[in-house]
Amino acid sequence: FAVADTASNPGEWISKYFTPTSPYAASESALAGSKPITEQAYGERQRQLEAEKQPLNERYSALIDELKRRETKETGQTSTALAREYGKRGIPLSSGAYEQDLLSKTGDISQFYAGQQKDVGFDREAKLRELSNLLTELPIKKAQELNLIDQKLGEIKSTGANQQLQMALEMKRQEREEYWKQQDQDLQKQAF
Repeated sequence: FAVADTASNPGEWISKYFTPTSPYAASESALAGSKPITEQAYGERQRQLEAEKQPLNERYSALIDELKRRETKETGQTSTALAREYGKRGIPLSSGAYEQDLLSKTGDISQFYAGQQKDVGFDREAKLRELSNLLTELPIKKAQELNLIDQKLGEIKSTGANQQLQMALEMKRQEREEYWKQQDQDLQKQAF
């Protein structure tokens, strides 16, 4: 290239002899390639969390069913045992004393299992709320992560452009020095 080209417009010279490819092109490409992977990972995580809802409900329903089964069994056993005891004593099961005693004994059982079922219900609600919160936060976290990738990509491009410009300017400076050295040598030859 001719030295005269550089004297008129350095910007033309830079754009003529330097490609717009960043020195960090490989890093830029890898970082840009991570965006679809990130989106896919968040999509998969969302699918996993959504899939947890049904098994979670089923597990808690099974717990509640088991508590109801135990309550029914214990209530039945208590009722039968009490009926036998009253039968041995010759007290009819239609008596108020039997009914009052039966309600007293089975009431405690029912109260215990009602409390257990309530606790299991609250626990299920808490777990479902936690799952819903995770699902709600997922798009926000995904957007934040993609934004961080874009920011880092912008930083790399900016740094690459600055480095490329510095390299181009340094080459231009060296070229100008050589040009003036040559001019100086030519003048010394003419003077000699």
